[in-house]
Amino acid sequence: MTFEEIQAQVCEMKSLLEDRTNAAGCEFRVHHNARPSVAVYGDAGVVGDHGVKYFGADDPEGALQRARAFIMSLPGGDKRALHKYQMDLAHALDEAAESGVDETYLKGARSSLSVASEALLPAPVDA
Repeated sequence: MTFEEIQAQVCEMKSLLEDRTNAAGCEFRVHHNARPSVAVYGDAGVVGDHGVKYFGADDPEGALQRARAFIMSLPGGDKRALHKYQMDLAHALDEAAESGVDETYLKGARSSLSVASEALLPAPVDA
């Protein structure tokens, strides 16, 4: 695999990430005495706990394939927007509960959160 081929794949993965996270970034890494790896950067909580996830393999193709599979598993487009709404609403509900807001006032928002959660779940598969 040539440098140009690696660079083309890294650039393509960065473009794929832009639809799935705000702080999109991707880089190929080669360190002494280590396997090649790909670092994928994005929003904390979406791409790892701290906004970065590493994918190593015995060869460049393997590392690139693992990173691409991860990127493709992230929600994009409408699913991403719905996921962000769900997370923002969940944080707001937690903060309201911690502040002592009566549960009576939170029921409608909890119902909305439940609907958002159901929309993000995959459709059931008929046996």
